[in-house]
Amino acid sequence: PPRSTLFPYTTLFRSLDDSHAVANVTITQSVLSPPAAGGWTLRGNATMSGATLVLNPFAMNQGGSGQGPEEVGTDGLRIGFDALINGGSNGADGMTLTLADPSSTTFLGGTGGALGYCGIKGVAVALVTYQNAGEPSSNFAGVTSGCSSGVPTFAATSTKIPALQNATTHVVVSIAGQQLTVSVAGVQVLQTSVAGLTAEASLVFTGATGGVIDSHSVNNVTITQTT
Repeated sequence: PPRSTLFPYTTLFRSLDDSHAVANVTITQSVLSPPAAGGWTLRGNATMSGATLVLNPFAMNQGGSGQGPEEVGTDGLRIGFDALINGGSNGADGMTLTLADPSSTTFLGGTGGALGYCGIKGVAVALVTYQNAGEPSSNFAGVTSGCSSGVPTFAATSTKIPALQNATTHVVVSIAGQQLTVSVAGVQVLQTSVAGLTAEASLVFTGATGGVIDSHSVNNVTITQTT
């Protein structure tokens, strides 16, 4: 479990004196164990394979999610993870990191273009490999806080990312207040404010396929908070 450590500040003076002060101190600490440590709730077709959270297998109309064992404060939160999307020749459909409202009645949404997200109440960062109507491409990152007709409606998207399919892609999501900043492969690609982001959230990874398929997995997850 996360631990708190106190760091003492010290000063020393002799016959000559000065004042010594410390300001603008920030402390970053782990606030939630990753899926590899156990304790996460798996739903649908999700499984653990060693240290990797496999959200869905390489098959049609599959969906799964992994939910963290406890809620976390969102302000100052930073989540890093490797997204592994493999298997298909064309790719579908995608995966999300969802910051679920604790009051959500479900923590696994629909398959296909729903990305395993639609149905969950909360805000999601999505990695999408299939282009549905109104979406910018078949390879983009986006931020959403809701769905329409069974697919996410995006507040912001970016196509300026490496190919997601048949690759391992490192993603970092940082939060300040209700502003989300998303970096993909070491490059910031999105920054947007989302009114639906709650002060406390349950972290949920989701993934799904429809008639076209990929497997979607997550590993090397780090979850820290700066105060």
